[in-house]
Amino acid sequence: MDTDAYRILKLEQSMFHTQFMHDASWLDQIMRTSIWKKENNAYVIVFHQASRMSEKTQLKETENLYAPIRLVRLDETYRRQLMEMMQEWRKYNTTPGANHSPSAIFRNDETHFEAYIHQLEHHQTTDQYVKDCVLFCYHEKDDALIGAVNIRMDLNEGLLYDGGHIGDGIRPSYRRKGYGTQMVHLALQECRKLGMKKVLMCCDHNNEASRATIVRNGGILENMVVSDDEGITERYWIHLFSDSENNYRF
Repeated sequence: MDTDAYRILKLEQSMFHTQFMHDASWLDQIMRTSIWKKENNAYVIVFHQASRMSEKTQLKETENLYAPIRLVRLDETYRRQLMEMMQEWRKYNTTPGANHSPSAIFRNDETHFEAYIHQLEHHQTTDQYVKDCVLFCYHEKDDALIGAVNIRMDLNEGLLYDGGHIGDGIRPSYRRKGYGTQMVHLALQECRKLGMKKVLMCCDHNNEASRATIVRNGGILENMVVSDDEGITERYWIHLFSDSENNYRF
């Protein structure tokens, strides 16, 4: 296995025994540096810790792949792009099993644009809400908003249990293209600017795409909990370091 890269692998049980069990040293390394689960008839490596690589190198490689996106605050410049994105996204949200993350962008009616912007964020923590900010993912080449992140500076009891510091989502037509991983990477940079030292991110146990996004950004599984809807939520911590340190050292 290439230890200079993050991997999410599903190894069929028969393949695992025939191909890897003979290599004891390799297996020992994998077992010590990976988080494992068994799903059905497959062993799943949820996280294989990469060898150390500078954050500058990681960012450079990421930028080469996903250069056209950046996080922006919503203003009049992006009114048209917001309406186009939300029309598509709200239609998708009516389908069974749709993931409505980040919920912050769906709380209010975007057609009342000025009010929507005003109500988008909470500037202080109260009994009902935590202090947060909402940033939208702008695709420069397509001149389109393709996703959003909700960064929560504080956590209440519910968010600590199965919500986390970051809610994120990519609009349906741009999914499965790698943008989610880069958008979360950019969101973590914003968290560092806000002085946060570590970030909790959560995902549904059945949401492989969200799990992959978190793990590729350095997430380490702490545990799994039963959520209010009786589903299973996976809780990951990502430790943030200064620009001079490796963001993926644990």
